Amino acid sequence: LLDDETAKIAFEAARDLRPGDDEVGEALEQIGSAETNWKDIAKRFVDEADTTSEPTLKTSLLVSAASFLWKYKKRGRDKDVDRAFRQALDSDPADARASRLYAHVLRRREKWDELAAVLLDAAEKTRTREDRVGFYLQAARIIARTLSQPDRAAACYERVLDFSPGHPEGMRFLVEHFTAKENWDHLVALYEDALRSRHKIENEQGMLLQVGMVHWRFRASPSEAEPAFARLRKIDPAHPAMLDFYREFLKKPGDAQKLLSILADAQRSVTDPKQKAELSVELARSAQAGGASDRSIDAWKAVLRNDPKNAAALAALRELYRAGEKWNALVEVLKGEIDAVPASDVERKVALLRESIPIYRDHLKLDVMVINSWNAILALRPDDVEALDALA
Repeated sequence: LLDDETAKIAFEAARDLRPGDDEVGEALEQIGSAETNWKDIAKRFVDEADTTSEPTLKTSLLVSAASFLWKYKKRGRDKDVDRAFRQALDSDPADARASRLYAHVLRRREKWDELAAVLLDAAEKTRTREDRVGFYLQAARIIARTLSQPDRAAACYERVLDFSPGHPEGMRFLVEHFTAKENWDHLVALYEDALRSRHKIENEQGMLLQVGMVHWRFRASPSEAEPAFARLRKIDPAHPAMLDFYREFLKKPGDAQKLLSILADAQRSVTDPKQKAELSVELARSAQAGGASDRSIDAWKAVLRNDPKNAAALAALRELYRAGEKWNALVEVLKGEIDAVPASDVERKVALLRESIPIYRDHLKLDVMVINSWNAILALRPDDVEALDALA
């Protein structure tokens, strides 16, 4: 960090903790020598740089000279430091250390425009992908936070994503930037580019959701949103936003079976009892509304298995069995309801018994069950005239 004064304090503290340490002693000796002889050392580095034709060595010598000038020179320091660092980078523009140290010096001097220029130039010319990403990130932060130029910062973050697809900081900035500008096409492209790389499941799930929601809600293009929600469904068959999308998307008469399949997969995958029950009821109602009576019956029966007293399921099954002339199944439902009604609710039990009698009599031809039902009514209400007349 080109701060020998603070380094000296740290080394002295280390020497107190470990007296006689050779490495600490040597470091303190070097700092002391530099404080005394920095002019001669810096001049020697510059002179050697002037005589060498090897770019990497020349850059290293000039960076060393610039470091001594920055740390120890007083009058005219900044001008000489700038000259040395620029000559170093002219000799080897790809030298990451030279760019990094010059950037540090410019940051300390709060030369923000010059700092951004050095970082961007280094990002374009340095040799490794890691260094490029690092320089672009530093440039983006300076340009966004200090220079307040979001469009330029966005360009830097886009370059970060070129080298590191899905980079969290780059994604976060660009999502906020494109959302604020309502640039939905760029936002979708951003997510789609990121999805081409491998990610953790939770990250992929979040990006798929964002792509789908942008197409659906902001671009009003559910057909373009569907592929993203289809991929999201494979990861999480019960994802709430995905289910909301398909409830709205699959409204045509021919779409009923696909919606039923989606709801059935969701119902099977959830483990929360409340959510499972809600999906079971929705599946049953959707099947019934779509005319899929057998599937609706199975769905309502599943609801009853989880909640034997579910009034909606009992009413729906009675209606479906009656419409399908499934008389045995219908009386079984009625018997289950009768058994479930509390003994104190005589009116409800009697009403259900009366409802079962025409089924036994007219459809199943079971006179014994007709008699038993009337007797059950009399047991509950001994003065029931209709029961007495029927039995007589």
